[in-house]
Amino acid sequence: MILNNVLNEYEINHFTIENGQESYSTADKLNQISIQLIEKGAAVSLTFDTGNFMYVHEDPVKNAKLLKTNVTYVHLKDIKAGTLEMTLLNEGDISIAEVLKAFPSDINTAIEYPFGHDPLDVLKKEIDKLTAIKEAIEKLR
Repeated sequence: MILNNVLNEYEINHFTIENGQESYSTADKLNQISIQLIEKGAAVSLTFDTGNFMYVHEDPVKNAKLLKTNVTYVHLKDIKAGTLEMTLLNEGDISIAEVLKAFPSDINTAIEYPFGHDPLDVLKKEIDKLTAIKEAIEKLR
């Protein structure tokens, strides 16, 4: 497989594919592509971008449940459905906790957030929110 040749040539041990914001970047399409690549022996998995599903008018919670088997990285961002404006966690229309429940508690996770005037303070607050969400999920497991 060509992809495996490229990964081997550049010594890439793990490769992830992220869902985009384009109309064709649906969960079903991403699932089909990842399954086909994995069945052909490619060392690939998925990066699950919570916000990008809003741009293609899909439910991130439903998609987390559909794709969870092949997801190894979660890219968290929250979006207001009506305007598609990015917000801080739990200030948009994505149920971040419900998305994260679909994945193992130790999954690699990134936070994308609007910086504002004090980016370090905003980042600390976002990490605090994420920690609280993960702790609440753990209590339910």
